[in-house]
Amino acid sequence: MAEQAKTTAEQAAEAVDEVASKASETLATARERFQQVAGSVQEGAGKLGDEVKKGAEKTREAVKEGYHKAAEGVRAGYERTKKDADALGETVGEYVKQNPGTSVLIAAGVGFLIGLLASQRRS
Repeated sequence: MAEQAKTTAEQAAEAVDEVASKASETLATARERFQQVAGSVQEGAGKLGDEVKKGAEKTREAVKEGYHKAAEGVRAGYERTKKDADALGETVGEYVKQNPGTSVLIAAGVGFLIGLLASQRRS
């Protein structure tokens, strides 16, 4: 019986060694696959980061270009309005010089109308 117990113990030890070996192999395979997946994830994240950077740069350039166009449009509108106001001022000035009496009567009439409107608002 001692011989049978010894044989059983040896078989159990061999089985434990075999299970340990397979577990070690499985662990090594799992570790290798995990490293591959982690590398793929890092690579994908790097590519995604690059794409986000490119998109942000394109957006920044588009906003910058739009700002410059809008600023130029505002400048051009300001200059055009300034020229028109200057021309209107000159035209009015010439009219007043040529027709001083009419100009005074028009100014008095406009003042009277503004006075009427202002007094009606207070009532």
